[in-house]
Amino acid sequence: MKDAIKSTTLAVCIVLGCNLSAQAGTLSGDEIHAAFSNETFQIRRMGMNVRVTYMASGLVRFESALMNGEGSWETEGDALCVTMLSGPRAGRECLTIESIGGGRYRTSDGGVLTLVR
Repeated sequence: MKDAIKSTTLAVCIVLGCNLSAQAGTLSGDEIHAAFSNETFQIRRMGMNVRVTYMASGLVRFESALMNGEGSWETEGDALCVTMLSGPRAGRECLTIESIGGGRYRTSDGGVLTLVR
């Protein structure tokens, strides 16, 4: 009976996409700071590839085919908080970050940041 329950649970998770370790990959504030300081990432936003650079000083810059901008970043608890001064995402936004391997990070709003090497 236990094997049948395990098999059924596994089948449901495969079909529905269960996340058995939802918080396992979520980075702490210190881990975010270590992973993002002085690094450039690429993310796809509004149909465009955007390069985002997080400087250790707290400055953040973005570059895309249509616009560039800057603002500031910091960690607050276990969240990455970015304050953009201009652009379509102007204002402050705080997101949790999950490491998904290979220099890639998923944000709590569904974006995927890929480290530019």
